[in-house]
Formats: sequence, structure tokens, C-alpha cells
Amino acid sequence: MSKKLYASGVTGIVSISEDTANIGTPLTNLDKIYFHSALNYLTVATIKTGTLSLVSRTYSSSDSSSAYGSTIHNLGSHGLAFKPMLFGYLSSGEQPILGDVVVQAAGNASIRTITLGADATNIYAREIFLNKDVSFSSLSLAYKIIVLNTAGL
Repeated sequence: MSKKLYASGVTGIVSISEDTANIGTPLTNLDKIYFHSALNYLTVATIKTGTLSLVSRTYSSSDSSSAYGSTIHNLGSHGLAFKPMLFGYLSSGEQPILGDVVVQAAGNASIRTITLGADATNIYAREIFLNKDVSFSSLSLAYKIIVLNTAGL
């Protein structure tokens, strides 16, 4: 099908759609709409960059309580009045931060992960570690977080 560009100086509507699309009600035929000015698209509210510093984690064969844990790291305010949707990546390796991301693993049963989150005020990184047979040295991770101007779940 051919695509049609429509722009109205009276209504302010701009759209790119198939010929048969009803641009007056874009939500009823999204399969035929490629762009419509009345639809809300994701926009970037801010981009946060920085370095997350993780402390060393020591393996102890005599103290299993120190082998597992988690720490919440506050990465700063996002400046929005709601809990935003966000995503990020580790700048040093261009690794996306999607779900739990392994940042250190060694031995047979030692691992360290991070994941991103936010509340109505701040952005957080949650570190989870398990040191059953190997210690981890401290680690600095350069990150870039894209905060969207859209509420998250």
C-alpha cells in the first residue's frame, strides 16, 4: 500500500499513514498509522551518567552469612514527579542493563549482578552478590541511564 502524508493547518494534525487509515481516530487503526501527532511517543526526560563503585566482597569459608547479600546504590534524582521508565547501559563495555546483569563471576559459585530501578524521586542500582568460593575485588562501572518522560510500572 502507498503511504500518505497528511498535514492540516486548521487542526494541527500531522500523520503518515496508509491510504485507508482513519486519521481522525488513530488508536482504532494503529496497524495503518506510521506516525500521528496525536499519539504519545516516548521522549527522553534526562540522561544520567556516572560511575557506580562496588566494594570488594570477601569469601570466607567460616562465615556463610557474609557470602550472600544485596545493596541498594542511590544514583541520584531523576527530577520528575512520578516513577519513570528507564533503561541504561554500562558505558565501559556497551553492555545493556536489562534485568539482572552479571558484572563479575568466578569460581564455581560466586557471582555479582546489578539491576536498575526507580521510585518517585531517585534512580537506584541494586547489587546482588554471592561469594561461595571466590572473593571479588572492588569494581568501578561507568554507566549511562536514559530516563524517559513516561511513567514506569
